[in-house]
Amino acid sequence: MAVPDLLASGTASGREGGAGGGPSVPPTEYEYRYPHRSFDRREIVRLAAAAGGGRPTRQLLVNRIFHAPPGSGAAVVRLREVHRGRGRRAEFLLTVKWGGGYGSRAFEREVETAVADAVAAEQALLALGCRPKHVIEKLRDVVDVPGLGEVAFDENPGLPCAMEVEATSRGRLARLVRALGLRPPTDAERLSGRLENQYAELYGIDPERTGFWGPAAAPAGRRAAQPPQPALTFEAVRAWPALAARDGALLASRAAAQRAAARALRARGSRGPGVPAR
Repeated sequence: MAVPDLLASGTASGREGGAGGGPSVPPTEYEYRYPHRSFDRREIVRLAAAAGGGRPTRQLLVNRIFHAPPGSGAAVVRLREVHRGRGRRAEFLLTVKWGGGYGSRAFEREVETAVADAVAAEQALLALGCRPKHVIEKLRDVVDVPGLGEVAFDENPGLPCAMEVEATSRGRLARLVRALGLRPPTDAERLSGRLENQYAELYGIDPERTGFWGPAAAPAGRRAAQPPQPALTFEAVRAWPALAARDGALLASRAAAQRAAARALRARGSRGPGVPAR
């Protein structure tokens, strides 16, 4: 499928399982997101294993987010770098997402496909009118549940673990959620799960002072400059404990441990899109 078709034809791309006589189409994926405190990680891993799931595998994800081109109907376009260790090459995935929003029965759907040349993929997105938005890093532990989907435990910089439950059809998503003893997230959980709300809730950080959701705070007498492309990375949050109204030391210790884990996972020599200059 050509990139313009992938961006514009969410309905055509949404054939569950990619069946049909036409060109092969990546399956649409459906997901729910759960904020920390809304699940018991050990219990979820236990129930996933009871449903046939394997052991968690760890990844470092570097997500380059783009504004979707006007008129495409897409909510977001993402070019993702996946790192699984220094001895392995990074992989690249192109993803288009639709829908989501609030409502206990709402869910996001997406189409995702591997790309061999991430630089060419980025150039194609820019040529199609996708504008760079920001870069986000996170650590992810993935549990595959054959026949149903997968469970992903995510750590964004300085934050405790959140969770995504994902499947390739609405029916499989519903069955996986039941197998894990869950229910669809509520509106309140969806709202609290937004990253800016988590930093505000846990640390009393005003998102507008971070340089990601607003201009970075600057010393007196100096102007703050908004970076060309805001980054929420394990390096970028080094300065955030100083912005915290509470528990800044906890934020610093969490981020330090996550930085060490990210360094161990990052593929050697990786200079792909989305990796901030060091």
